[in-house]
Amino acid sequence: GTTSTDPYRFKIATYNTLISVKQKDVVHDVRTIKNTIGFDVIALQENYSDSRRAYMMKTLACDSCSLAGYTVNGRGKEELMIFWKKSRFELLQSGSIKTSDKYTERGRTFPALHLNYVRLKVLGTNPELQIIVADNHLPSLVDRDDDGKPNWKLLPKRVAAYQQHMANVNAQIKTWKSNFPGTPIFIGGDYNVNYRKDKRVKAAIFPTESFAKVGGKSNWQQTSFDTKQPGATTFKPIVPIKGQPKNRLIDYVYSVDNGSGVTLRSTVIRYKNLHSDHHAVRATYELPKPAETQ
Repeated sequence: GTTSTDPYRFKIATYNTLISVKQKDVVHDVRTIKNTIGFDVIALQENYSDSRRAYMMKTLACDSCSLAGYTVNGRGKEELMIFWKKSRFELLQSGSIKTSDKYTERGRTFPALHLNYVRLKVLGTNPELQIIVADNHLPSLVDRDDDGKPNWKLLPKRVAAYQQHMANVNAQIKTWKSNFPGTPIFIGGDYNVNYRKDKRVKAAIFPTESFAKVGGKSNWQQTSFDTKQPGATTFKPIVPIKGQPKNRLIDYVYSVDNGSGVTLRSTVIRYKNLHSDHHAVRATYELPKPAETQ
């Protein structure tokens, strides 16, 4: 694989690790992704277990490790972990924002949704460039398999939590835009909405339209990947779900260039040798270079 020595070339991956996967297998997966498609930063979901997270931090983000990581305890935010290469970045700030209320539906109570983030200094840039990388995991079954529209009739509380989350993420993006102008923003995650349908349906609360309100664009949107690879999927359920298409693109990387001029170069899905029911998604960007001094 290519080494990212150019400080303005940026690779971000997103991967839902799957709750039931053993901790050593999750570590194996992160290393496999790093050594194959590569990443400078990776956003992970479904790390609910305290012991698994502790093991991951000890194994992947030790003092002598090449990665550093952000993890936080507490229901709804604990599952979202972010790792980055120490050789590329210095951590300036990290945090977790509550984006929805908890809700009970069909006899199950779900924790509040969150957006976890890190603000990083990009080493080797002059003048100094910073980036913000965020991570989120949205509830499943919110889009109808037939027409791709929000499933208000069947799961109203779940869809309402989705709507609340997306609105609050946009509010946070606006805050970042005003506090850190010119700082590119990237958001990785499992959105549980099929891009192939969403790009046509354009439901106001779903990713494509919702992020458009703040200038956000996904890796799928900015490439012809979905038309060139009509069978590709980011999710292969362990037990097939009746009526669900087999080519769902539900894991995304979003970028908000925030007036800086970020360019998406490529995107790829990693299928092989991973333990989750999701595949890893990586997007490669060109970060904004400073204007040439006259």
